[in-house]
Amino acid sequence: MTEFLLAAEEIGRRDNLKQNEKEEIWLFRDLSFSIGMGERHGIKGATGSGKTLLMRSLALLDPVDSGQILWNEAELSPEQVPAFRGRVSYLHQRPSFFCEFVHEELKLPFSFKTFSVRNFPEEKLEEYLSILGRDSGFLSKSVVGLSGGEQQLVSLLRSLLLDPDILLLDEPTAALDPDTTGDVEGLVSYWFAMNDSKKSYLWISHDPAQLKRVADRVHVLAGGVLTEEARS
Repeated sequence: MTEFLLAAEEIGRRDNLKQNEKEEIWLFRDLSFSIGMGERHGIKGATGSGKTLLMRSLALLDPVDSGQILWNEAELSPEQVPAFRGRVSYLHQRPSFFCEFVHEELKLPFSFKTFSVRNFPEEKLEEYLSILGRDSGFLSKSVVGLSGGEQQLVSLLRSLLLDPDILLLDEPTAALDPDTTGDVEGLVSYWFAMNDSKKSYLWISHDPAQLKRVADRVHVLAGGVLTEEARS
């Protein structure tokens, strides 16, 4: 039996841009979904279908309007949220940075209370950089001077170095060139494989071909309903 790490139980999100006095408008409602250990999920759907809102709800970045989010088959208490955020990492399509140089940005999360007991994984960083075809000079680059693709690589490195159980990827390659897209896909695949089926991820993409490469199970969010595609 699959152990479910993260699950949505009959959750709903209202469309606050289309509310009126006569009726409530929902992007989705009574939606259930789960991510088990060692699973690779993908989600696609039209613009405005609620994909990002679903992922943000799973990451506890936005509250749900109905239903609940479960972690290890139990509802999360407020006291458990910091630990949850240490195990579930959300990768934004447009990442934010807070430091001047790449190496400072990668080390910053380890100064936070949730991660302060961990040592910065220097050897793992070298390994990841090698997979990306970058050398140590990449770490001394100014964050401000990075291209969009390089920023996405830094964001991905920052997340993976924290060793999450689940990675939530919100269209991480939507604006990237094919080479950088391949770098992102390759590093995520390596991270997944090296952890012996103990890690999982959910990948939102508008590209069906990409989802075939990166996901074993592909879901479609349309009309407020999430359905799983049959494998071809």
